[in-house]
Amino acid sequence: MPAAALTSLMAVLPSASFAQSVDTELILSFDVSGSISTEEYELQRDGYVNAFSLPNIRSAVLGQNGFAIAVQQWASSAFAPSISWTNLNSATAYDQFLIDLGNMSRAGGGGTNVAAGLSAATSQITTNTFTGSKLIIDISGDGTSNVATTQAARDAASAAGITVNGLPIGGAFIDAFYQNNVITPDGSIYPAASFDDFDKAVTAKIQAETGAGPGPTSSVPGPLPLLGVGVAYSFARKIRSRIKLSTTQAYSM
Repeated sequence: MPAAALTSLMAVLPSASFAQSVDTELILSFDVSGSISTEEYELQRDGYVNAFSLPNIRSAVLGQNGFAIAVQQWASSAFAPSISWTNLNSATAYDQFLIDLGNMSRAGGGGTNVAAGLSAATSQITTNTFTGSKLIIDISGDGTSNVATTQAARDAASAAGITVNGLPIGGAFIDAFYQNNVITPDGSIYPAASFDDFDKAVTAKIQAETGAGPGPTSSVPGPLPLLGVGVAYSFARKIRSRIKLSTTQAYSM
């Protein structure tokens, strides 16, 4: 291989070459647009804190062979991750994540751009230092955005092997938007009629994703997700995603 080509390849692969294998990579993606009040932001954040504080979820996460997690917020565009990628592979790491999540402040505000949140979350998963058997984006919000760009962001996530699950907040109209435009074919929605219902919805979602409890309240008809896919396949898939990303313009954060 020519030296110049080898140099370019090494620029793409160093993080993938030393990626840490985990069972699950999960990014929590919060809507913090102008329609979200301070109280509603706190209900989203505290809903996740309450879910991850449940003994059965804690046990399920710590029982995995690695559980990498990050948290981001979005509005008109995506903000830098509020909690960077961390592996919840010990009680100490788990407890620190709960502290960080409980203390997480709002990153900003603006309009509602679901596609920006999805695109940034996809980039976060395909460029981190982990390689997981299951790759998941959890995106929550109370609004809609451009259908074409949202579907394109969803399709890009799906092409990268990522499952997108949605937590629509506000009723049937928002539920339908997430069902039809946000979640991937193997994804599900966990509807909350109001922010007061978010705690219950997010608990059901995390229980299903970690194997700690019941499944989704609604799912898109289609092929069942491939569970238990080997880490070697995921590793190769992630490398392919990173090589592809290196030849295109990265999503702006």
